[in-house]
Amino acid sequence: MRGLDITRVGSHDEPNGPTVLISGIGCYVSNCRLRYPWDGIITDGKSNVGRLNIENVFIVSPRNVGVRVTGTWDVPRLGNIEVWNMGPVPRGLERGVGFLLGKNDLIRLTDCFVFAMQTGFLLEDKIEGCEIEGGTWGTMANCATDYCSRGLVVRGSHTLSVSGGTFWEHHESLLVEGEGARVRLAGAELKSNGAPAVVVRGGDHTVVTGCSILRPMEEYDAPAVLFEGGRLLLSDNVIDGFGVGIRIGAGAQSGLIRGNLIDSHGKPSVDGQAPRVTVDGNVSG
Repeated sequence: MRGLDITRVGSHDEPNGPTVLISGIGCYVSNCRLRYPWDGIITDGKSNVGRLNIENVFIVSPRNVGVRVTGTWDVPRLGNIEVWNMGPVPRGLERGVGFLLGKNDLIRLTDCFVFAMQTGFLLEDKIEGCEIEGGTWGTMANCATDYCSRGLVVRGSHTLSVSGGTFWEHHESLLVEGEGARVRLAGAELKSNGAPAVVVRGGDHTVVTGCSILRPMEEYDAPAVLFEGGRLLLSDNVIDGFGVGIRIGAGAQSGLIRGNLIDSHGKPSVDGQAPRVTVDGNVSG
């Protein structure tokens, strides 16, 4: 499918099915604009949709999900897809998801962007209405979010490598929870207005290195980083926020926090401790 401009008419705020439904192997969608869908581009959740290729697509004001991909065996690609909640439409901002990923075998996302959805990128093992279950194995490069409540949420047994990009949110920029996730993020900017920019509550391990981690709004008192579970390697980042720099909860399994430059504007650079978390070689100010 290529070169189409599709506008949904009628009621936009009640479920009315996807604009594009994908059910087969090797599908290609490119150079399209989809306006005002409930769901934009959706895989059916029961078929193998491997080798899926979606690129150069502009999705305007989806109410529920911009792009949902699950059941790919293997190597799907998503490139230069923009989910833009113009307005913003309240339903998308309060409950919508830009990109929803389930069971995927080496999915590759490049240059994808989400504006003003509740969650930018969401990875889940089980997706409502889908027969296929399981985690995503994949990569993200130069992807971004803005004006979302949460940027990148990894929930469950996924393995994800993220390179570059900016994630500017009202709340969490990166949230890892559940069991089994392996997340590696490098060279990105993570910025939150009123909540910790990075929250690690679970997963097998999370690595965040070479990033700008920002919590710039003085009227909120959240830490820049909240480490409450799983394993975390946090190194060589610039952390700047009006609140505690890094807060360690008793549930943190193990971690190494080293070599970060932390400016907490008069608040402690690191707060809390856990038996198997080492804090070493950070610089304050």
